[in-house]
Amino acid sequence: MTALSGGIEVEDIRQQLQKQSKKWLVDRLVELSMLDSANADQLVLSLVAEDADEQTIVATFRRQVDKAAAEIESHGGNSEVLTAAFDSAADALTIVLSKDLPNAVIKISEYALVKLDSVFELQDECELEHLLNAFRHLHLEACYRLKPEPRTLGARLAELSAQTEWGFFDGPPDGYVELIGQAGLSAFLAMSRANGNRC
Repeated sequence: MTALSGGIEVEDIRQQLQKQSKKWLVDRLVELSMLDSANADQLVLSLVAEDADEQTIVATFRRQVDKAAAEIESHGGNSEVLTAAFDSAADALTIVLSKDLPNAVIKISEYALVKLDSVFELQDECELEHLLNAFRHLHLEACYRLKPEPRTLGARLAELSAQTEWGFFDGPPDGYVELIGQAGLSAFLAMSRANGNRC
């Protein structure tokens, strides 16, 4: 069992919270969210992921990613704190995937990876690597669920490779070859050559 500060066990807290009224719980949650912007982001994104339509989900998550990139740009990077807004988006995107909305996950993941590429030189690579892995994993998992037409996906991966400088989608990236097959690989290579990409 996990202990919180003061040696209190999580299960003890859970039992105490279950005795409280819904209003009390909502009030405490709002108070905690107002103390920390990361908590507020996580709460908003989780609510949208659970209840909103696909268009609203994509728009809301893109705004979060824009905010995350802007925070890094405005501070010149070099701070783990600055990745919190990206972390919130990646965490909440797992909810979207569990709601069986793979198309939304693909759109948001691609948007996030291109944004991460734009701020990559401003932030220590090690601090961003876990985010790259998280969004790439979500993208790949969503592609396996959606099963896009192989040639279309191969060409899209080449387009993403052309849009990013850090090699996130070069190769094609690990994990996609089985999904796109020979037809998709041919489309990837043809599009890469047309774009003058690495491949």
